[in-house]
Amino acid sequence: MKHLYDYTVILRPEDNGTFVAYVPAIPGCHAWGQTPEEAQAELMNVFEMIEEEYKEEGRMLPSDVDIKGVHACQSWRPAESCQEARVSDGEAKRQPRQMEASRWQSDHHTDTRK
Repeated sequence: MKHLYDYTVILRPEDNGTFVAYVPAIPGCHAWGQTPEEAQAELMNVFEMIEEEYKEEGRMLPSDVDIKGVHACQSWRPAESCQEARVSDGEAKRQPRQMEASRWQSDHHTDTRK
């Protein structure tokens, strides 16, 4: 029997300040919450319901998928061309950036003590 911790879970903020958590390997296995913790807790409930459905149907849960996050520029251009886009009309030079998890958390921290 597989458990939620056997899968890659994606947690991301939504434009409206809420969070969504989902398991890319399992269709329909996603949940929403006001906080990252709430989204993850709800995802556990959704996973358990899906697991029960698979069991009742005599099916195995799918294997996890290998996920890699890349900057959009890196997905279609050689890496060296993404390092610096030179613009002839004087626009600012842009570099792709990778945000560390700790920085993301501090940038997207929501204070629930209201």
